[in-house]
Amino acid sequence: MKHSAKIVFLFVLIIFLYSCDKKNTTKIEIIDLDNWEFEYKDENYPAKAPGNIHTDLFKNNLIPNLFYGDNELELQWIGEEVWTYKTKFTINKNCLNKNIDLVFEGLDTRTEIKLNGQHIANTDNMFIQHKFDVKKLIKEGENILEIKFSPVGEYNQKMAEQLDYELPDIRVFSRKAPYQLGWDWGPNYATAGIWKPAYIRVWDDFYIENFSVVSDEINEETAYLSSKVKITSNVEQNADIQVVLDDNQVLYSENIKLNKGNNNIEINFSLNNPKLWHCNGRGEQNLYNFRLKLQTKNTCDSANCVTGIRQVNLISEIDSIGQSFYFNLNGKDIFAKGANWIPMESFPGNLSRNKYRNILNMAKDAGYNMLRVWGGGYYEDDAFYEICDSLGIMVWQDFMFACAVYPNNHDFFNNVEQEVFYQ
Repeated sequence: MKHSAKIVFLFVLIIFLYSCDKKNTTKIEIIDLDNWEFEYKDENYPAKAPGNIHTDLFKNNLIPNLFYGDNELELQWIGEEVWTYKTKFTINKNCLNKNIDLVFEGLDTRTEIKLNGQHIANTDNMFIQHKFDVKKLIKEGENILEIKFSPVGEYNQKMAEQLDYELPDIRVFSRKAPYQLGWDWGPNYATAGIWKPAYIRVWDDFYIENFSVVSDEINEETAYLSSKVKITSNVEQNADIQVVLDDNQVLYSENIKLNKGNNNIEINFSLNNPKLWHCNGRGEQNLYNFRLKLQTKNTCDSANCVTGIRQVNLISEIDSIGQSFYFNLNGKDIFAKGANWIPMESFPGNLSRNKYRNILNMAKDAGYNMLRVWGGGYYEDDAFYEICDSLGIMVWQDFMFACAVYPNNHDFFNNVEQEVFYQ
C-alpha cells in the first residue's frame, strides 16, 4: 500500500469477534447423541457427550482422582489403550425419504466410525467438524453407532520412525491439543473422546450451515458490511434471502439460485448511523443481532449472528528504531493490555458458559482489552468469543501450533488445510 500506516492482515489474528446462533424453523430435525456407553474390561459403562475417557472412567469410580498426588504417573495406561464408545438412536419411518447427516463437532482424535456395523470413516483431527451422509446406512427403528478411539502416541511413534531425520517432539504428527500430552504447566493426559456435540440432522430441502457478518468500511454516517453464508441444498432451486435486524429493519433482500450441494454466498449491505463497538475502557460494547432468513417454496430456515461494528487495523510502519506494531480501533490507537489464554481445564468437554464468564469477567475487571488464545491448546468454544465480545475483549487467535517443528509432508498439509478453512 502507498500509505505509511500499512494494514497487515495476519492469519493468526481474529479481531472481529462474532457469534452465530443457528435457529432452524421448519423441516429440520436434530437428534442429539449425548448418551453413550464405553467398554472397559468387558463391561459397559454410561458416558455423556461432550466428554472424554478420563472423566468417564472417574465418574464411574473406575480410577482415582486424576489430579491427586502422583496419580498422573499411574494413569498413563489410559492414553495407551483403544477405547470403544457406542450409542443407540431411533429413526422414524417418515425420516427415511429425507436427507440424514451424522455430525460430530469434535472427535479427539484418531477414530474409526461404524453405523449398524458398516464402516463410515476414519478421522484424525480434533479441531474440525466431521459430517457424513448416512442415509443409505440408516434403518427404521433402532440404529447402533460405534466409535473406536486409537491412541495417538502409538501413531506418533510410527510416523516418527518413517522419517530419515529426528524431530525434537513427535506429538506434532497428531492434530490434537498439544498440551494434553504434557506441558510445563499441566499434566500428561492423552485423552480421547467425543469432546464436542454429536447429533443426527434430518432435513428436506436445504439448511443454513454458517452465517457471519464483518465490517468492511466505516465512516461517520454508514457502516459497509459483508456477510458470508454457507447453505447446503438438496436440489437446484430458487430462494428468497433477507438480512434483518431485531427491529425487522431489512438490510438486504434478494432472490438467489441455490445449486445442489454446498453454496458459498457473499452478500454486501450497509447500516446507517451505526453504534460502534469499543474495547474495554474505550467505550460501549454495542452489539447488533443480524438475522438471516432464507425461504424456498417448501422450506424456510434462519440463523442469527450477534456482532459489533468496528474497524481494526494493525499498524506496522518503519520508524527510527525499526518497525511499529500496534492496533488502531475505530480510528484511534490503542494500547493492548491483556494476557496469554491457555485452556481452562485439562479436559475441555467439562467447561460451561458460566466458567468462561467468571474468568473473563475477572479479565475485564483487571482492565484487559485483549487476550491471545495460545496455539498449544484448542480453538475455543463459541461461548468464549461471544462473552469476550460482550465484555470488550479483543482476541488474538493462534492456529494450533506451538513450540515445535512440524512435519512437511502432503498428508499433514492437507489435514491442516481442512482445519484452516473450517476455523
